[in-house]
Amino acid sequence: ANALAGLKNMEAAIEEINQAIALDPGKATTYANLGALEQVRGRGPEAEAAFKKAIEADPKSVIALLAYSNFLIATDRAQEAETSIKQALTIEPKNPLANRALAALYMGSNRREEAEPVLKTLAEGGDTSSRLQLADYYLGMNRPNDAMPLLEGVSKESTHLAEAKARIAAIQFTQGKKAEANKTVDDVLAKQPNNAMLLLAKARLLLADRNVNEAVTKVKAA
Repeated sequence: ANALAGLKNMEAAIEEINQAIALDPGKATTYANLGALEQVRGRGPEAEAAFKKAIEADPKSVIALLAYSNFLIATDRAQEAETSIKQALTIEPKNPLANRALAALYMGSNRREEAEPVLKTLAEGGDTSSRLQLADYYLGMNRPNDAMPLLEGVSKESTHLAEAKARIAAIQFTQGKKAEANKTVDDVLAKQPNNAMLLLAKARLLLADRNVNEAVTKVKAA
């Protein structure tokens, strides 16, 4: 019953969009929305036709180009998706959605080195989550010295303190600095005793010292 209701709602939404297209056939975002709905319905050819219409209506619509790239990725056409994303970046080089899409495509295609400059562009925008993403990239590439300055910068922001400090502690631990790693986690746990990420970080440190019972307690608390 729920599925049937959802289908009826979707059909109503498509009808509404078609009415909007009839009133203003040159609006790219309307076609892009139609394509997204057709894609959800599993109607690939109809979805692609709508996305192409969106781009025809406005070849400089970043929204339309990225919507089409999402469709192409979902249908295993990464090379075409890359072209669409790069077209969007030609129009708006600093667009965060386009840069994230390109970075994800590179990472998913095992082209990690090509992702780095894209992630740097995102991090330069000052967005905290983008700086954490770049730090995680460096950690994944076994470049902790590149990750550390980013994490130290993020750790100065109270909203992402725990995320940054947990990563800093992991770096300290892998570098053999157990005491520093424990202090990094303990200092923040004193302020945020119920933070799940820090509790799990502390559990890993306790396990490394074979304090199994204490580690289990931390995991349960998390």
